[in-house]
Amino acid sequence: MIVSGIAGDLYNNSSISNSYSTADVNGSPASIGSIAGGVRHSSIISKGYAVGNVSGDFDNTGGIARFVQNGTKIINNAAINTSVAGSLDVNRIVGEVQAQTIRQKTILL
Repeated sequence: MIVSGIAGDLYNNSSISNSYSTADVNGSPASIGSIAGGVRHSSIISKGYAVGNVSGDFDNTGGIARFVQNGTKIINNAAINTSVAGSLDVNRIVGEVQAQTIRQKTILL
């Protein structure tokens, strides 16, 4: 199961920009991302921020996205979540990174 505050997964050059999530996002068993679950195939999350608690008891838990892959970009985002917790591949921005780019003023607070 995939749980997120805005979008489950982004595919094939999709994008989310100028967005934010204040939701507390949690699930069991689930892969969790505050803004998006997975970001795949050249998709982009830009100019967003997340502030809610993020927790899951499965792999891939992230403050912005649960995982990114295949040429995706996470650009100019802020992860100011109170807490990000999970059992495997947990990170304030992205839970798991698979062959992509994370760049440009991504902020961890």
